[in-house]
Amino acid sequence: MANLTGFAEASYNNLTVEEMRKAIENDYFEPDAKEWNITEQECKEALEVAIREKLKD
Repeated sequence: MANLTGFAEASYNNLTVEEMRKAIENDYFEPDAKEWNITEQECKEALEVAIREKLKD
């Protein structure tokens, strides 16, 4: 799980919620998944969590 948290923070912290939603719609996570050694589904889930966290702020 630490890998997912690090991935989400490193990859998505500077994006707006709208940009994050577009990333999910485009469903293209292969480069990030390879870089972080996680699955594309885990990338998508981490991004969904990041959106929820940003919406809390």
